[in-house]
Amino acid sequence: MRRDLSLSPRVEDKRELKVIELPVQFSLKEIKEHFEESLNEVKAQYPVADLLNKNGNENDGNTILRSQVVLAEGLLDFFIHEMSKFCLFKMFTGQWSKSEKYYRFMVPMSKVEDAINTANSKDWFLIILMIDSAEMSFYLMKV
Repeated sequence: MRRDLSLSPRVEDKRELKVIELPVQFSLKEIKEHFEESLNEVKAQYPVADLLNKNGNENDGNTILRSQVVLAEGLLDFFIHEMSKFCLFKMFTGQWSKSEKYYRFMVPMSKVEDAINTANSKDWFLIILMIDSAEMSFYLMKV
């Protein structure tokens, strides 16, 4: 039995272009509303934990309380991240005066090239804020 090891021609230009989704930019009102709504959801679980503890299910009640701490930390991280992104973008677009820390914000050269290639758009800056800050926790970051 002979195997056919010949190569078939490669199909070119058939792949669909990747759609680049721009990051969501929330208003101050939306950031505050999301934070408050989510915090209320966290607080709404307190009675459940209290009831479990009262009925002798302390392990389950404490598990809910620990999960609420984790949710609250994540919520605080979201809030700080979105506020930082909002403020940095306002400084970048000239709507707010630039701070000392704004001038120390590091941008990789690949992103600078993207900015030069899309000179008519400010969206590249939002993408940097979304990608770079997603790798760190603002809750733990020294400012």
